[in-house]
Formats: sequence, structure tokens, C-alpha cells
Amino acid sequence: VLVGWHGSVVSKHCKYQLPYKPQSPFPKCKPGCPDLSPAPSGSPLLANVYAHLETALEQTCTDNLLGCAYRAAGVRDFTDFGFIAEAMGGLFVGDVDKSLLEMWRGNLTGGLREQWQRGYG
Repeated sequence: VLVGWHGSVVSKHCKYQLPYKPQSPFPKCKPGCPDLSPAPSGSPLLANVYAHLETALEQTCTDNLLGCAYRAAGVRDFTDFGFIAEAMGGLFVGDVDKSLLEMWRGNLTGGLREQWQRGYG
């Protein structure tokens, strides 16, 4: 039995086994089992990329930091959401084609800005 980050008890035998081991900057980070739903176990990463990104944040206990960064980016005249995409994109440097990564960063930055302008968050 493992104790999760928020004190929840989880089983050692998780439904999903990640093909990588996320590294947390927090020594006391003890996340629960990864949840890649609704895709079945073994689905290709790119077919379920949103869930892998969310899982990476949860498994490194940085998911709350992203929420804080998003809310901070919309304060007053500071509406540059690019630093979020830059930080997340850094996870893929060297593993993803540079031009594809730049397009992804631009799309994520634009999507976050649009969400904020529509009042989400």
C-alpha cells in the first residue's frame, strides 16, 4: 500500500504502468496511480497526449503550480502565457523535433490566452 500526495491510500498495482518515471522537484511527492482514462492501457502516447501531460503534472506533484501560473499570467497587464508553454515544452527538448515543439508551444500559449479572455479560470 502506498500513501498518495494528498494522503489517499493507493494500491501498488496500478492499472496503468508508465513507460517513463516522472521526476518530481519535491522530495515528499508521493503521487497515486497514474490515470490515463478513457484510453485503454497501452494506447500510443500521441493518441492520448492530453492525459499523458496531465499525468506527468500529477505524478510530479506540479499540477497545482500550473494552475497558479495560469492565474498569475492573467493578472493586470501581464497576459503572457508563453512561460507556461516554455516550461512544459522543456520536458520534450531533445526528444521532439524543434520546429514541431515551437508550433506546440505557440498553440498552447494561444489556447491558454484565449481561455483566459473567455473567462475560464
